[in-house]
Amino acid sequence: MTVSACRKSLTQRLAPIADDCAGVEAEMILLAVMGCSRSFLYTYPDRIIDSDLQMRIDGIADRRMQGEPLQYILGSASFMGLEFIVRPGVLIPRRDTEILVENALPYCAGKRVLDLCTGSGCIGIAVARLGTPVSVALSDVSPDALAIAGENAKKHNVALRFYQGDFLQAIPEGEKFDVLLSNPPYITTEEMKMLPLDVRLHEPELALKAGSDGLDAYRAILQDVSRVLVPGGYLFFEIGYAQGDAVQTLLTVHGFQDVAVVQDYGGQDRVVQGRLKCVEIGCET
Repeated sequence: MTVSACRKSLTQRLAPIADDCAGVEAEMILLAVMGCSRSFLYTYPDRIIDSDLQMRIDGIADRRMQGEPLQYILGSASFMGLEFIVRPGVLIPRRDTEILVENALPYCAGKRVLDLCTGSGCIGIAVARLGTPVSVALSDVSPDALAIAGENAKKHNVALRFYQGDFLQAIPEGEKFDVLLSNPPYITTEEMKMLPLDVRLHEPELALKAGSDGLDAYRAILQDVSRVLVPGGYLFFEIGYAQGDAVQTLLTVHGFQDVAVVQDYGGQDRVVQGRLKCVEIGCET
């Protein structure tokens, strides 16, 4: 079978499970198995795929058709132009979260940064690679997630600190940060029932579910944030599309100013950011 015919056949086969992303997933499979660039697929559409490669392609497609996320099958996912190791136990990095990094990067220059609920480490590692922070720390409640984040830190040759524990309880007394970034759990109990099957059955519930209103994680973080974030420090939260007003209010109640909601490229609320009010003499305002 030729490259062009295989791509077309894969796209049709994956359509029931991948919907509008079937073509993208077909290309991802071909790129991974053939070890080539995307331009190669279109430059040499008549190149014959040998039987061994075809068997590997079919095996991946079979697993995907059973509902397994393609990124877990391939063992990697792209985020901010970087490739990250992913396995069951961490959320698959998504384009929505890139909005958080894009908006936070200018605030991280020369600063001490904490990536809370780090999962694969994609947020903190992207900041370390693409920005100029003085230091970056990653924290998660899951030892398995931190192990994968550690592999990604090594892959991208960045030196980071790691903390394991429940939200900010993981951070030792006296440890301070200038910028806190977090993509915490924010899916409501009801929304969990409506998630796509591949997400609901394969991605970690611990990193998704956040109570009846989806705000449990934000409340837990904010009640302890002033112990860890310096006065005048910045906080960036990823949020669900309907949580902008509620999370804005929570930040304001917990002493943040300049609170704002940032929308994603689809026009949905995606990030809430704010600056912790200064109460110390000499603190910048």
